Amino acid sequence: MWVLGNDPTRPCIAQLMTHDPLPPSTQAEGLDWAKTVALLPTSSGTTGLPKAVMVTHRNLLINHLRSQYQSVVNPSASEGRKEIFKSLLLVLPVCHLYGFGIVMGRLLAGGTTIFLSKFSPKRYFEVIQDFKVTASPLVPHLIDLVVNTPLRQQYDLSSLKIFGSAAGPISADSVTSVVRKTGRSIVNSYGMTESFSAVTIGTPDILALHPDSVGKVVPYIQVKFVDVRTGRMVGERQEGEVCVRGPSIMLGYANNPTATASTLDPYGWLHTGDVGYYDQDNFVYLTGRIKDLIKVKGYQVSPAELEKVLLQYEGVEEAAVVGVPHRKMGEAPRAYVVPTSGTVLHLPHLQQFVAARVAPYKQLAGGIKVVDSIPRNSTGKILRRQLKKDFETPAAKL
Repeated sequence: MWVLGNDPTRPCIAQLMTHDPLPPSTQAEGLDWAKTVALLPTSSGTTGLPKAVMVTHRNLLINHLRSQYQSVVNPSASEGRKEIFKSLLLVLPVCHLYGFGIVMGRLLAGGTTIFLSKFSPKRYFEVIQDFKVTASPLVPHLIDLVVNTPLRQQYDLSSLKIFGSAAGPISADSVTSVVRKTGRSIVNSYGMTESFSAVTIGTPDILALHPDSVGKVVPYIQVKFVDVRTGRMVGERQEGEVCVRGPSIMLGYANNPTATASTLDPYGWLHTGDVGYYDQDNFVYLTGRIKDLIKVKGYQVSPAELEKVLLQYEGVEEAAVVGVPHRKMGEAPRAYVVPTSGTVLHLPHLQQFVAARVAPYKQLAGGIKVVDSIPRNSTGKILRRQLKKDFETPAAKL
């Protein structure tokens, strides 16, 4: 516990804010924990080839230190978390932050992690039933799958207490659907391998009121939002690039100084490439990726916004939007949709449905294509560059 002001029996808040979690003993051992590489996980590789991320010993420790800090501040909540996460089912790759962080967290807390090397709904439910799994961290499209499949009703899932979601945006509809259909809670977090820590966490009580939020900033992390064009900080409810700073931020990309310089600025801020905003209560919301933004007549269009509208249409199970060349508009939004089983989509009606809900420059002037599946990487993120390669119509025809 820390206090405001002076109390000889308690540390004050000023000490906490200036405290360096690096133990003094490491200096005597000759190891600079803040600059010595301990691990080389990979970036997600959604916009290019994966890069080796240089993670230091201090980066690795910061999540444990945060956990210890939260345990001291709220011991009863800490005991509750231990019980909830006692037995965890992992279907995520451990070469990125999400999977690796979960494994390390369970080891440090004395919990059990059960690995499922390949996901299938049947095997997933069998493992929960047989091993009495209490928590299941997933990516958004897998959450939608396990929540909506009738197969779920055939298994005893009474041990399961909570779902986790990260590695991509989850819609407010999906959050509420989890609670309504399963009776379980969901925790939504935001982070990246380069931050090697969750940046924000949305707990069940937060998501009940703000289901479209990724929560609030975690201890030991600073976040700011900057204008994509000018680099200046923006205020509440103004969209900007999410920039992150703190002791968990990577040292850089291995053998790639150019990529490091374009991601880490001289002041230690990690430029995430994500676009979002915060509200008056400091809840954080993500709206897209800078590299994914579609430039239509000088306007910037977020694919995530259009995907959210498409998923509201009855019969659309998955959707992805990319920008394609357009003679008059520069770029135009083009949608790829996966219909629900047994559904035949009427594309002109779907196009009208979207047009009625967005500004004129955001309409799907690049067309709509029905596909069997949306290409994703191992953490469930949409591989938009693959969809762009699929587009073969000459720009002159649009």
